[in-house]
Order: sequence, then structure tokens, then C-alpha cells
Amino acid sequence: MMNKRCYLSLFLGCLIGFIAIGCQKEEDNFETPTSDNGKVNQWIDNAMREDYLWNDDLPGKSSLDFEASPETFFTSLLSSKDGKKLSDGSHHYFSTIEKTPTSKARAVSEENSYGFEYILYSIKDQNYYYARVLYVLPGSPAAESGLKRGDWIIEINGQKIHASSTSLQYGGSIRCTLGTLRLTEEGKSYAIAKSGEITIGASRSIANHPILKDSVYHIGGKTIGYLCYNHFTSGPTGFDDHTYENELKDVIGKMKSQHVTEFIIDLRYNGGGNLATLQLLGSMLVPPQNLNDIFLIKENNKGEKTDVDFIREVPNLNLTNLYAITGRYTASASEALINGLFPYMDVTLIGSTTIGKNVGSTLHRNEKLGWDIWPITMKLYNSQMESDYEDGFKIEKYRYFADEMSLSINDNFKELGDTKEMLLSHTLNIIGVQSTSQSKVRNAGTPEDIQPFYSSQERKTEFGKLYK
Repeated sequence: MMNKRCYLSLFLGCLIGFIAIGCQKEEDNFETPTSDNGKVNQWIDNAMREDYLWNDDLPGKSSLDFEASPETFFTSLLSSKDGKKLSDGSHHYFSTIEKTPTSKARAVSEENSYGFEYILYSIKDQNYYYARVLYVLPGSPAAESGLKRGDWIIEINGQKIHASSTSLQYGGSIRCTLGTLRLTEEGKSYAIAKSGEITIGASRSIANHPILKDSVYHIGGKTIGYLCYNHFTSGPTGFDDHTYENELKDVIGKMKSQHVTEFIIDLRYNGGGNLATLQLLGSMLVPPQNLNDIFLIKENNKGEKTDVDFIREVPNLNLTNLYAITGRYTASASEALINGLFPYMDVTLIGSTTIGKNVGSTLHRNEKLGWDIWPITMKLYNSQMESDYEDGFKIEKYRYFADEMSLSINDNFKELGDTKEMLLSHTLNIIGVQSTSQSKVRNAGTPEDIQPFYSSQERKTEFGKLYK
């Protein structure tokens, strides 16, 4: 078993483990490229042939265009097994490439934004969209304007919202027209009315703290901990920064001191992150008698397996049950947490089907050439060698299924952490401390003429890359 922490990425985007610069012998009949693109692409090709999980699928060198742009060349190497085929017929790859960041001191959990996430809804027979707010980051321009989760934005600066617009993400000050949507009596259409306006100040660098909300509830004679955790990041400046991990330990430690007996982890917006941070969280949730057992197993392209152990010297909640809220953007490290804990405790899932990413990446960097690649280099298993969630966790594993994106016109779209919020309310119902009318929410579908189209969460597929 390995007792050291491994910095390897496990999310919809990719996070780090180590920096590797590949070097291997050229094929005898292959002429080494001398152009700038050729040198970069030769390095990419070497690294992929060494470490890529599906390196048996790589095309022969003679069929490759080493003079193509590095992005084009990298994509030409990727296997159809890498990533997901999307509903529009396109393919989303988990392996990614980017220019090496010029500043190593940047905050990996910051971006220039208004500080809120949203989902766009398409309107039948129209080329415009309505946006509904998923959550607002504290201290952001959106929070200062009074914008809140559940608000509908129907116009920006008096103009309809279009799919290609970035006006909800960043830019100068914007005037948002808010609206109220109501289902018609038959539930197949909607009515909308303008309800007011707010002005959001210019976008700026906003810290996307992984702990969005933590609470302890005393309900029905039970003490219940709740944590909305949005990404597995060790700290704001990289994996050598443990600020966020220390805050996570503080939150769990405080819950332990309050004698929490039930725990809810809300992963609905968590696309993954650092394996070491995942290892930390898993160690705080697993029953203490299992801390000497194996948490996860990594398998590389040679079939070699490496254990990821639990960490013993951390706060532990002494749980026997875990309740996990999931959604369509729950991926990678979040899924590995659930899968890794399945052998040791009763894990109940509430929400909708997850992404289905049971593989992880390793950063390869060539600072001289100025490129980073994040190829998929491992498959993840739990201690029972189970890894059967390529299509997300199967519906039969859920105690309650609901997609808040599809049901978001329902009035239960409350603030995260509010005990009346749809998914939290149903989790409390399953725990047995709160009565919920499940049939009302289950039957409240989305009307045919307004459908989920795009969420700003999708731009976070490469969020939070860490580096030395």
C-alpha cells in the first residue's frame, strides 16, 4: 500500500499529480520534426505513447501530421474511449491540452466573473433563452446586487439572451431584467411576467471557494451535518497550498464536536479535482474501523495497480451512513468518493445520474516548449475492484431520483442549505426527520416549450488545474 498522498487529477476537467516530460526512442523510419510545431508534437506523441491509458489505440506515426497545431495534433491522437459522446453528436474528451500558464502564482480557484452560475432554458420556436440562477458566490458582484439562487433572468441590458453570449459570465456592469415563471394549469406550458431589475457591477476576479455551504441541523432528535462541496482543491494557489484542505478539516472537526450522527454531502455541482483532497475527505467520512483498508485502486495502461489508502490522522465523523446529493455535473473525484466508500458504509444517493468518469489524468509539462497536456492515464476502482459507473451511477442505486435542471420551475428551488430546498428536503425525508410530498415534485415536469439547454457549469470542465 502507498501511504503518501498522490496528486493526480480526477475530475471532469483534470487535476494534477506530477509533472512528466516524455522521452522515448523514435521509430527507425521516422524523421524527427524540426519546426516549432513539430517539436511540440513530437514531445506530445512520446508522452502519449508512454502514459496514455489507451495507448494501444494511438495511430502510427507515419499517418500523423506533425506540422499541425498542437491542439489539432493532440486531438488526432485521442481514443473514442476517451470522454463522452454528447447528445448533439459531438465528442467531449477528458484528455486536454493547454499553453503552460505564465504565472505559477495565480489562484487556481479564481476567475473573472460576476460570481454566479446559471442554466439557460430554450424557448420553443424562439432563438433566445431564459437563465435561472443556480447559486451565487459570496462577496461577488452578483451577491452585492442581491441576485439569489432561483432568480430568472430574462433580459440583459434590455436585450434577449442568446446562446453565444458571454454577457452573463463577464464584462462591464449589466442591467438584468428578472422574471417570474409559472406553470399553466395543465402543466404543459408556462406564463412569464417581468418582476423587476437589478444592476450587477463589472466582473472581477472571484474566489470559487470549494465549501459553498455548511450547516448543522437539529431536527427530530437527530444532529445532521450538511456540506455543499463544489470541487476538490487543496488551496487557492495550487496543490502545495493546503488552505482549503485545512478549512475542510475545520468544518468536519466542528461537526464532530457537535456529535453529528447523520451527514449529507452535496456534490451536485462538483466536477472533481485533486486525488489528495479526495483522499482527505474520504478519510473523514469512512467508518473509523476501516481506516486501515484500501480506499481506491489506480490502474495504468500496463495493468499495474497502485493502492490509495485512507489517512488516519484526520477528524473522523464516525458515520455508518452517508447521504450524497448528486446532479448532472457530478463527476470524477465526486464519483470516486461515492464508489470508494460503497464497500464500507451505506451510501444513499439523492438527485440525478452523474457524469460517469471513472478515469484520472496526470499533468505532463514541457516548460521549454510552453505546453501542458493532461492525458487520461489511469482507471479508478474501489477496494473490491468495482468501477461500473462509466454511464454514471445506475438509477437503481438511488433512493430518490430528481433532476433539478428539469424540475427547476418547481417552487422548491430554494437556497442551498435551506431545509425546504428540493433535494435537501427529500434527503431529510429519507433520514426520517422531515415529511416531504414526493409525488408533487416527481410529477412536476418541465413544460414542453421551455427545456434545459446549457449550464454555465459546462465551462468548468477544465477548472482548477494545479501545478508545481
